[in-house]
Amino acid sequence: MEKVISSWATNCSSKTLWQGLWRQLAIAQLLLCPDHRFSSLKLPSKGPEMAYDHMSEEEIDFRLKQITPDDELDIFRGWSATRKRKYFEDLMVPLPRPSEVLDLDSHKRKALNLKKDAVVDVTDSCIFDVTYLEDIHEAYIEAITHFQAWQLAGTDKIYTFGTEKSVFVTRSRGTFVFWIRHKTDDLGMVIDGQTGWAAGFLTRVVNSNGSYTYGTALQFKRPEIENKKKSSEDNVYIMSKQLVVLPVEGNYSKSVCDMDLDPSCLQQAVALLRRLNAKSRFTWAHQKACDVLILFIPEAAKNRAILQHTFDAMTSVNYARRIPACLGPTVVKFDKTCQSANSCLDGHGYTIVKGSPIRNLCQCINIHPFIKRKRSFATRFFLLDSQDKYLKGRNKAKVSPRKRWETVDDWSERQRERELRNGTLFDDDRHSGPSNFKGPAASFPSSPSEGKEWYNH
Repeated sequence: MEKVISSWATNCSSKTLWQGLWRQLAIAQLLLCPDHRFSSLKLPSKGPEMAYDHMSEEEIDFRLKQITPDDELDIFRGWSATRKRKYFEDLMVPLPRPSEVLDLDSHKRKALNLKKDAVVDVTDSCIFDVTYLEDIHEAYIEAITHFQAWQLAGTDKIYTFGTEKSVFVTRSRGTFVFWIRHKTDDLGMVIDGQTGWAAGFLTRVVNSNGSYTYGTALQFKRPEIENKKKSSEDNVYIMSKQLVVLPVEGNYSKSVCDMDLDPSCLQQAVALLRRLNAKSRFTWAHQKACDVLILFIPEAAKNRAILQHTFDAMTSVNYARRIPACLGPTVVKFDKTCQSANSCLDGHGYTIVKGSPIRNLCQCINIHPFIKRKRSFATRFFLLDSQDKYLKGRNKAKVSPRKRWETVDDWSERQRERELRNGTLFDDDRHSGPSNFKGPAASFPSSPSEGKEWYNH
């Protein structure tokens, strides 16, 4: 390490020597600590110019190669010199040690702009109207903000990093219905609170008197590994007598970077899927509709970088945009990234996810406002036509006393598993999209061309 620092120092002016020396120590720390634990090394504050302006493009490339395995160097293929420099700079920024928030309700009230003694509660649904494309960008952000607020309201773990950064884990329980409306057609995306993933869709028609006529419920096929009891009902999330299981698992049919971000596709998706029933043939057009809705809604809600691009597509609907190739892995590797983040928050260090540009916890929380919780249990969402099954299971449920060898956390998790096994019942007052949450003011993301993060260059 001394040799590296010495050779570098001889090529540096005295003006930048002291600052560069500290940053070289940070590089050495990354090299010697591949698990990227929290750094106690305090870097000097940056001036108005970029902290690495003195380094050539070749030097930046060399440093990135030093801290990147050979089989992952393709990550940087096609990147501009400015993006590499900004990315390298982000890697060098230390993150303060995490502090778990103890007074959750107080923190939530402040974040959700609620009064001091208000009950922390966010309705389990919202309506995003895509009927008029020229007016949808504000409604889109309000709906995304509503879903994020719902996740925050139900979390049981929040971490802060100094006074400027924070992250929370997904809800411990609950199901959200994100309604997308086009004229009189409503399509409700069913999103599991624990995982943040879409389980399927509800369909309904808005009648002239404002009432609803509900139709087919659509559920993505679930992985076989989840079906341990070999019973079709055990592998169902949405419980309904009008359920249709789709022949796809809710994964993307192609790279998200090859998808056109065209808001008119949202209208087409609602029209197509709302009319899908047991007699319909599931086509490539239906698959494309699912891809678009998943990217624009749950994916954008949990990924600030993706939200920049989906929102930007709605501010100018005259031409389609696409997600940059560098952001594709932040979408498809979300689960593994969350596993690494949770491990790091537990003090075990951040394990780099192969193929992802997110290389440490700081980069993770800069992109993801919340991460998937460590443990998720099987649960179900009962529609009103299956209410009898829900009530039958509810009546059988009993509170299990804490065993002598159990910790409080273990007993609490066991109780949560039991409650989730009973499922959630659709509630007209909470799941039909009665009104959008009036909490924190909608924060509009910057345009990708005006953003200051590494993925904006």
